[in-house]
Amino acid sequence: MPRRSPLLAGIVAMTAFLGCHLEEPFVRDNHWDPDASVTKRLVAPESTFSIGDRITVELVADPPLPAGPLNIEWTSNGVADTAIQVFAAGAGEFVVARANAGYRPVAVSARLDDVLVSTTVMVGQKVASLALGCGSAGAPVACDATPLAVNALRTVSSTMADANTNAIRRREFVMQRATTVSRDPSVLSTAPTIANAAGQWTVRGIAPGSTWLVVTVDGRRDSVRFVVTP
Repeated sequence: MPRRSPLLAGIVAMTAFLGCHLEEPFVRDNHWDPDASVTKRLVAPESTFSIGDRITVELVADPPLPAGPLNIEWTSNGVADTAIQVFAAGAGEFVVARANAGYRPVAVSARLDDVLVSTTVMVGQKVASLALGCGSAGAPVACDATPLAVNALRTVSSTMADANTNAIRRREFVMQRATTVSRDPSVLSTAPTIANAAGQWTVRGIAPGSTWLVVTVDGRRDSVRFVVTP
């Protein structure tokens, strides 16, 4: 009888061992199992820009979710914040009920029994219309209608709204990201301006002449003319 080599015997033994002890890994593909080996994520816009905007969210899974209606609870953590409020408004829909120019992260979520899937949306107001004027915001007048004396200060009011025509709230955040330019800083200075919730710019007359104050923010621009006299 031929003698089996030690190497061949080892291979045969190892093959037998593997055949007996290695099994197909257990696959946990139940979407309602918190420890399931499936991928679930929410697809949502990165940010919103106006009060009244709707956030449409899609729940994506791999493997796909089963066909037919699913008992999904849609929730948001933006309802407790008095400055930012985002409410569920149906399957995969949220509505921005309150926002401001400061922007805040809001988590929107889908819950399937004990499984929670969330994503973050930056919620705020972007300026869609901007108008500057002297006088008051309710009764603006042309800034060059009355000359500004050297070293005197004048307040420039603003009217700001988002794309849904809602007045911008927390305008100090708008002012912080705005570009403010005096076309001739030797005539007019914007140095006294401090960001404020009213959205008011303050200018100072420097020397006799005329020039423009130009404000640009969120892609919108407006300007007002000043005349400075001795």
